[in-house]
Amino acid sequence: MPAVLAQVAAPYPSVAVAARTQAWRRLAQLVPAHTAVPTLSAVGLTAGRVTVSAEAWSILCLADGQRSVADLAASCGSTAFEATYVVAKLVHSDYLERLGPTPA
Repeated sequence: MPAVLAQVAAPYPSVAVAARTQAWRRLAQLVPAHTAVPTLSAVGLTAGRVTVSAEAWSILCLADGQRSVADLAASCGSTAFEATYVVAKLVHSDYLERLGPTPA
């Protein structure tokens, strides 16, 4: 797994907050905002066989170029962080298109 997606376990609340903040910064390299709208990538899906986790599959099935990361989180019953993490993994794996800023 790339360093940008590494998870950090922290034993103390203040350390956990700092770790979560740092994780958000790393995720923002691939998913700039929860308002970003991911779309399927032709690159990663041409391999013929796709192997992903159940939560990644749920998001992958709903990523239609219309729903934002926040919408995907709500539809899948995930937190914004969980959905952003999964979307970042799917972007890194070329299953979803790399995201740019969403127009206002």
